[in-house]
Amino acid sequence: MRDKNRIQAFCNRLARAWEKVPDWRFGQLMMNALGEMASKGRDPFFPEEDEMIAFIEEYVKNNSPFSRRTK
Repeated sequence: MRDKNRIQAFCNRLARAWEKVPDWRFGQLMMNALGEMASKGRDPFFPEEDEMIAFIEEYVKNNSPFSRRTK
């Protein structure tokens, strides 16, 4: 049986990532990130939570308007 404690840890990291794109609805976040994952040849159905959250965090980092530096 999988460790149920992984769920809360995943949700906490997901919340922190989502806060970086606060104008996005949850569905937008998921469709955008999972669509990107699929476009890179990775089926979103199969990754374990650690791989999935790392991908979401990186996706948000690269797509958040707050991550971009302007002069």
